[in-house]
Amino acid sequence: MYKIYINDTPLLLIRQPDEGLPPAGNHELIARYPGKSKFLLHYVNMLENTRRWDRICLYSPDPERMWQDFHKHFAVQENAGAAIMDKGQGLLFRVEDHPYQLLEGPIRTEMPPAAAALEICKAQTGWEPLSISHELPPTYHTRRESKHRLLIKTHWFVLPLPEGIEKKDRSSFRWIEMGVVRSNPDFIPTYISALFEADTVFD
Repeated sequence: MYKIYINDTPLLLIRQPDEGLPPAGNHELIARYPGKSKFLLHYVNMLENTRRWDRICLYSPDPERMWQDFHKHFAVQENAGAAIMDKGQGLLFRVEDHPYQLLEGPIRTEMPPAAAALEICKAQTGWEPLSISHELPPTYHTRRESKHRLLIKTHWFVLPLPEGIEKKDRSSFRWIEMGVVRSNPDFIPTYISALFEADTVFD
């Protein structure tokens, strides 16, 4: 299964069960993929222009091909992202943007994602030394540019707050408690809130 967030709504590309399509839930749209990439573009346009659905699920016997067809409509950008945390109780967000964002940025050519995450953290906070405790699952979200669409794959890493650095808000950063992040507030992107749904995410 592939999950892509478009306009903060998930589009799921799923293997079709042998018994057929499952029933749709409330505010959920379900459809069978007929094998034509323009069909995918129809749902991309729908999600870019409306927040009517909580999610859209597209089913195919060959989800890998559906994923490849999805890529035909996007330029791909790989990002590294950092979840700087304080003992599992809070996450550091950039508040210059709306919605708020974790520390994230493009990966320079041939740089490993983990090294890029450390570089981004140092550049944006000035903190060092920083260390990675573990990696989180990658996320996919889209952005519409003037002449094309971007599919952004972000490699996420958890970084504990370094010893000796005071936990306090700054003009461009704010600490958000984990319970607030998991509640999926409007000021945090859904794809970020979804990263921290499980209690084991910081184990």
